[in-house]
Amino acid sequence: MKQVNNSWCIVWLAGLSLCGTAHSMTVKVTTVSGFDEMDSPIPGEPFVDFDLGTNSAVALWDGMSSHDHPGFPGFPGGTWPTAIAPNSGSSTAILEQVSAGSGGTGYPASSSLYFGGTALGDVDGGVVRVYDASPVDDLNTVIFQLQMGEVFSFDFFQGQMPTLSYSGESGTVESLDADFQSIFGDISSPGYGPYIDASVYTYGFQWDLSTVSEDITDFWITMNPVQHAQIYGMQLDQGDLVAHSSLLPTAVPEPATGLIYLSALLAGVALRRPRVH
Repeated sequence: MKQVNNSWCIVWLAGLSLCGTAHSMTVKVTTVSGFDEMDSPIPGEPFVDFDLGTNSAVALWDGMSSHDHPGFPGFPGGTWPTAIAPNSGSSTAILEQVSAGSGGTGYPASSSLYFGGTALGDVDGGVVRVYDASPVDDLNTVIFQLQMGEVFSFDFFQGQMPTLSYSGESGTVESLDADFQSIFGDISSPGYGPYIDASVYTYGFQWDLSTVSEDITDFWITMNPVQHAQIYGMQLDQGDLVAHSSLLPTAVPEPATGLIYLSALLAGVALRRPRVH
């Protein structure tokens, strides 16, 4: 059991913020299934399990906090001392830091992998990647699921969703967009007082690699969240199943939150997120 703090942040137009701990709760995982009436995250498993064939592997990161990964720099983030291994699964995949963002980078905070910094909006929060040096034999399908909290309707820097790259005997193929993607989870905390809460989304991305004629020796999925985004958990599935259509859950309608958050920012209303530096 781990102690995870639920914290508050007041953000002004100047970009300055004041943060503190509202209260705490004891949970086993950082992935969330909802928020209670006190606006505390309720731990849960948001991801879907897939059967991707005879040769398959899975990696689950559902403990992304500093309690699971001590020794990392605190706010606003810094150079990682090591890669972050999954909490469970049969895959050899790891999570690596690629580069810092503009004034901050991702790091394990008290309840998520938090992308630090002092700016608001579509600002580079740093690049990370999930890397597997030993994919399954005859790799045909890769599915990547991600539970992430947005900020002011921004999630990935400049709207660029995660991409997949791989290497084979003939070289490296970089930055493939997913063949299929879905946002099939949308959780909003109730908030309290003058605060406005941002949503936590569960994303699914699927790549069809069945047309690759050579063995894939390694592959990686690269992502670039904005500052203040939070990754609560990830799951990577890979296998020899050939899937030319989407296996992902049906997308839920995404609420038109952008105008609400923008109006709140212009009015000087505080933003509250369940995070801690």
